[in-house]
Amino acid sequence: MVFGGLLVLAALNRETSAFLVLLYAVASPWPWSAAHLRRTAAWSAVWGLLYMGLRYWRGVAWYDPWQVTRNLEFLGLLPDTYDPYFRAYAWFGVVLLAPVAWLGWRSWPHQPLLARAAALVVIPAFVVTAFCFSSIVETRIFTPLIPMLAVLVMFAVAAADSSMATRS
Repeated sequence: MVFGGLLVLAALNRETSAFLVLLYAVASPWPWSAAHLRRTAAWSAVWGLLYMGLRYWRGVAWYDPWQVTRNLEFLGLLPDTYDPYFRAYAWFGVVLLAPVAWLGWRSWPHQPLLARAAALVVIPAFVVTAFCFSSIVETRIFTPLIPMLAVLVMFAVAAADSSMATRS
């Protein structure tokens, strides 16, 4: 029930909260029980109804959602007259993700199921979705990743600490 409350609060704030339902789905040990699949479907319905209800209530703003071409331009070599902030910030997300991915990989046996599910499914799905449908130079785009990345780093540091303790 706590998950449901958090999902509702998150859904009122951002559409990326749909990734919480995905995390809920994959963070249960395989094979998934029928009860788990029903709960996942119910949380998906809750999120979908909130999202559609907010869109209906607040109105739909249409825009061109496909951002891959723009994002590739931000990552590529841009003309000298282009603002360097956009070039630098586009690479910030890549630079931020690389060491965390390496730490998670190095400490994989010590990562809990929730962190593994996030690393294998949710984080890649989020990054691909953000790259396709969001401008990667907006600072808020990758903010929802911070809690999942923090968990990976936390267990990597704990694994390194226990490894150092056994060596001494």
